[in-house]
Amino acid sequence: MSIASLTNKNILLGVSGSIAAYKAPDIVRRLQDLGAEVRVILTRGGSQFITELSLQVTSKNKVHDNLWDKEAELAMGHIELAKWADAILIAPASANTIANLASGKADDLLSSVILASDCPMLIAPAMNQQMYAANSVQANLKTLAEHQVLILAPESGKQACGDIGEGRLAKPIDIAKQVGNIFQNTKLSGKQVLITLGQPLKRLTLLDIYPTIQAARWVQHSQMLVLKLGTSYLSTWQYQRYTQSKSTDNISHQR
Repeated sequence: MSIASLTNKNILLGVSGSIAAYKAPDIVRRLQDLGAEVRVILTRGGSQFITELSLQVTSKNKVHDNLWDKEAELAMGHIELAKWADAILIAPASANTIANLASGKADDLLSSVILASDCPMLIAPAMNQQMYAANSVQANLKTLAEHQVLILAPESGKQACGDIGEGRLAKPIDIAKQVGNIFQNTKLSGKQVLITLGQPLKRLTLLDIYPTIQAARWVQHSQMLVLKLGTSYLSTWQYQRYTQSKSTDNISHQR
């Protein structure tokens, strides 16, 4: 899939409390490489893992971190940020931030900006594998997906705590590509999309298929998205409609 340019696009990056926050400057640079103007909101949890200064130097913009900043709020700063953004990306997204967003809380700057915005939103979860697998976290992700938030799946591997499993932040380059892709897939709007994946043709990994699946999901506001699954590793709650199929023989007969 080609990568859309982010020239003249304003991307608001939210950095929350995860050990993966140290990757945020790289995410900023990747977005800038695609032509984006980037501003950063740093949550209180995020500030425990990375400094405001490092993000300010990288983004070349003031870092926003306080809903109660008197100077900023003279101009309704959280509303201004919401209107400025063409897309909002939260990377890394901690379990706490995900829970706050799913419940509609607005008790800090990031959550207030999100509630005040109607632009596309993407989140990249990053946390311990057991936390990511927790029913509450998965339920919150489902809620966000149902509200058209694009979930950028974490990777599986060795984690900072020593555990091995799913929960590592997606690669910064892949995150930036996904942000770029949301601005080039509107030509699918109103179309019906059929995606086939999984065995028996090939044992696909999440990284093989996730960009295509997520790009298709993004335009499902005005389409019926039909997903045929062989043996795969995707959670079916992310899709508007799906059909399980063990082979390709009867796919043409399934609607």
